[in-house]
Amino acid sequence: MNRALFFIFFVTACSLLPSAFKHFTCGVRVAKMELGYPYNPDFDLCPSASPEVRAILQQPFDYLGKGSQSFAFASRDGHYVLKIFRRPKNLQNVATGLFRSLRGTAIAYRLAAEETGLLYVHLNQTNQQLPTVKLKDPLRRSLYLKLDQYWFVLQKRSISLEEAFAQGPVQPRIDAFLALLSSRIAKGIGNSDANISRNFGFVGERALEFDCGNYDLSPDLCVPEQRDLEMRRYRTKLRVWLTRHAPEGVPYLDGLEESRGR
Repeated sequence: MNRALFFIFFVTACSLLPSAFKHFTCGVRVAKMELGYPYNPDFDLCPSASPEVRAILQQPFDYLGKGSQSFAFASRDGHYVLKIFRRPKNLQNVATGLFRSLRGTAIAYRLAAEETGLLYVHLNQTNQQLPTVKLKDPLRRSLYLKLDQYWFVLQKRSISLEEAFAQGPVQPRIDAFLALLSSRIAKGIGNSDANISRNFGFVGERALEFDCGNYDLSPDLCVPEQRDLEMRRYRTKLRVWLTRHAPEGVPYLDGLEESRGR
């Protein structure tokens, strides 16, 4: 009887090992980052990396988190994020979600690199142009990637909105956030994902929209009235966010609205 129970326990444990391992590694595997897409001229944005970018990529990067389209790793000095695109679970989403994210990233780099903190994007395979980067996965295992073969972006690392608003005066933060949006919208760029908690942060006193995978060119934003509507949508979302996280900023934002209406 004991042997039978032990056998059942052993088989059950073995069957659970793969899912447990995936849980602890957050699914980080080199194979999942090997997209193997054909060359796309629309994504040929950075044929060669600058000495500054190459120097940044010489340091190790530690696992930071993952999104729906990429794994994120933070540089050891804490100033940069390396986002490596990954294959989605559902291969049907390759031509939709992942391609849309690549296209949004290309738009951001071409037109809004300052607003998004993008330093370098690599959306086509290259040959002996980039170094091999050392990554640490969630279990602190070392992974080595020859970056020429991968689709990735290098970006300034920002702190969250909540952390930024807690650190200093609220009014300059509100001004910086609205200035960022005004700049992006004036360039005719829309974002189908308007979640401000998830998409925005700060580097010093500067606001960044670090998640730009849902960027798209919007002809409607060429019309002043549409730009005003888009800004109003974000100001409404910001007011809701301030009410929860920094209520002392609500009167200032309301005052800006009143002065605009005069």
